[in-house]
Amino acid sequence: MANKIVAGDYEGGQIFLNFGFLSLMDKNSFNQIELDKDSLISVELVTEENKKKFLGTAGWAIAGSVLLGPIGLVAGALAGGRKKEILVACQLKDGKRFLAVVSSRVYQKMMQIVF
Repeated sequence: MANKIVAGDYEGGQIFLNFGFLSLMDKNSFNQIELDKDSLISVELVTEENKKKFLGTAGWAIAGSVLLGPIGLVAGALAGGRKKEILVACQLKDGKRFLAVVSSRVYQKMMQIVF
């Protein structure tokens, strides 16, 4: 399963979990950014209940089109199952933000980082 960034500052990038370390690969510059306590400050689960609040506070028009456009993305992000995909909004210490569809393992690692 690909952990893909669907909106925000790193749109089109991917998130990797290798040997317990989480990193982000920027599609545009091919830079790899370590996601750790020094870079990741918040992770918020995006659900049907809080997406209006999230979109209102974040002000991301792109995120709105992603959430309201392809219904499969929302269904995949909110659906259960063995290979559950989760839609998360993340903020980095440098002020950059992104919306990503990630596996439950990556989400768990993100939550460990920000806890």
